[in-house]
Amino acid sequence: MNNEDALSLVIFLMSSIIGGYDGSGKYFKSTEFVYPDGRVVPGIDLPQRRRSHCMAKLDSTRALIISGYVYEDGKTGGDRSASTLIYDSEKNSIESGPDLKNTRSSPACGVFNSDLLQAPLVMVAGGSGGGNAVEMWDYTRNFGAGWSKGKKVLNNSIIMAKGCSSIGSTDSFVKS
Repeated sequence: MNNEDALSLVIFLMSSIIGGYDGSGKYFKSTEFVYPDGRVVPGIDLPQRRRSHCMAKLDSTRALIISGYVYEDGKTGGDRSASTLIYDSEKNSIESGPDLKNTRSSPACGVFNSDLLQAPLVMVAGGSGGGNAVEMWDYTRNFGAGWSKGKKVLNNSIIMAKGCSSIGSTDSFVKS
């Protein structure tokens, strides 16, 4: 096994903690990366404090942070958000992504491969404020086009669980 293979194995097992709430009224905009050996490495801060969001892995270096409650600096209350952020571990940067059509908190999200479109789609469903609408984004071909709405009613044809994505609830991506 060469060094690249060893690094890939460690990276696959790495977990991330992005934003959040400590239960006592403190909200976070920090990011941390937890490794199998117990190391915790701080990452770049989010632009605002955020909780009740979801994340989907876009590729080996980028993850999409989706909606939730956003807390502006100096404010104690948060607002349900339609905003998205794209975290890029290679550039160690966070930039704004396309806004959802609906504000949501605690949605389910993930990346699903569409046989019809021959492309991966980020899908977001449910959550507070989102109603029963599903939103989809073809980020590989329509990066700047934004989200489109799917059917208004879920009829048991899509099953999503909060925290899950195309490779399960332990998504990983490269942290430089």
